Amino acid sequence: MKKICFIAPYKGLADVAAAVVDELGLRIDVHCCPIQESVTFAKEAKKKGAQILISRGGAATVLKHQLDLPVVEVKVTGYDVLRALNPYRGTSETIGIVGFENVVRGCRTICEMWGIATKEYIVVGDANHVDWQAAREEVQALIDAHQIKVVIGDNVSLRLQVKAETIQMISSGREAVVQALEEAQSLLLVQEEEKKTTEQLRMIIDFVHD
Repeated sequence: MKKICFIAPYKGLADVAAAVVDELGLRIDVHCCPIQESVTFAKEAKKKGAQILISRGGAATVLKHQLDLPVVEVKVTGYDVLRALNPYRGTSETIGIVGFENVVRGCRTICEMWGIATKEYIVVGDANHVDWQAAREEVQALIDAHQIKVVIGDNVSLRLQVKAETIQMISSGREAVVQALEEAQSLLLVQEEEKKTTEQLRMIIDFVHD
């Protein structure tokens, strides 16, 4: 029984996670699942013995709100942001940053350091309760108003299907995945130790009662 389940909202992340899991010889299930199906999938994983979930961005937010299992988030690392923004270093153009707050936040510092002008759109709430049509219209209005040619963000920026010359997703690299896997394993170890302590206490109480 595998007690950690990695739910990737896009195939690229699933591929990176599967490669790292195989490289490190870990007993962790890795699956690719769209955000809108992540809760249903996670509930099935829980029935099969999953005790900890790993996901990213909007999917992680949804799972945290709707399940009673611990969710470890694959955070956007400085490496991920640097890889995504590096091609636009020194540009005089305004870059659009779109996504959930936990992803957009990671872009802000780098853009300020490099002097990249940005316009941000933060998706509020979890993915299952977002008015995607309204969000699409608001982002498109932002793009048109500021003549934005490049939009960068998480997979939400692709889902919105707005019109811009370039739409680039911030992909999670190996560093972010390894960090999340290590955090999940540490959390699982704590859970197992707590179970042992609880069982020992139960045995002591039963013995005293006898």
